Amino acid sequence: MPALQSLRDSLDLVRDIANDIDANASAALASAAVRARHDTIQCASVVLLSGYFESFLKQLAEETVATICSFGAPFSTLDKRIREAHFEHGGRVLQEVSKAARSSRPHDWVKANSADIARRLHSVSNAAGYEIVWEAFADTKSNPGVEVVRDFLLRFGVEGGWDKIAVHCRVTKQWAQTALTNLIAIRNECAHTGKVAVIPSPSELRQFCDNLKDLAEAIAALIQSHLAQMQQVVTPVAAPATAPTGSP
Repeated sequence: MPALQSLRDSLDLVRDIANDIDANASAALASAAVRARHDTIQCASVVLLSGYFESFLKQLAEETVATICSFGAPFSTLDKRIREAHFEHGGRVLQEVSKAARSSRPHDWVKANSADIARRLHSVSNAAGYEIVWEAFADTKSNPGVEVVRDFLLRFGVEGGWDKIAVHCRVTKQWAQTALTNLIAIRNECAHTGKVAVIPSPSELRQFCDNLKDLAEAIAALIQSHLAQMQQVVTPVAAPATAPTGSP
């Protein structure tokens, strides 16, 4: 999955930052200015990590929807939650984009215009060749915490998401949820105040990276498994028969 590889690459950038700070620890001890710079970078890295995870979820939503559409199954036979998300959340996306357009400003993250979203919303009335509104599955509320991950999976029909994530990561459900909750809490403090009471250390940054990698891999694995199950039960819409051409 490109979304997962993109996240891995981004996490490596933060690991490099953490390693560089460790390598220059002696300079930080000798200079207050260097220490302050390191503190700022370490706080900013937490905000970056949250952003990388948010981007991963959005990209994964787009990839997953594209795969579902490629199955060619009648829209009416898809999981009820997928159909509901398309209409309910897709309609909300259309409303938000239209509102932003009236204010002559871009939407926070949706790049499509109102006409394109409306076209995709209506496309499912076709027997085949529809386009599900992937943005309807990608709302991270700018804060991809525990509830966002749960709802992300539910919209695709994956139930018990956090229980399954815990099994995949070989940790308890509480541990998996707490790891993400702690990261988001530090992210919010850094983003809203520019500093935190306790600056995350380089080793903590690396741990955050590992936790996000494990979480993302679990989410991707659950989505892939669910798609495989869907593909086994869906029946593609048959292409309309064409009249023979040429001489008898």
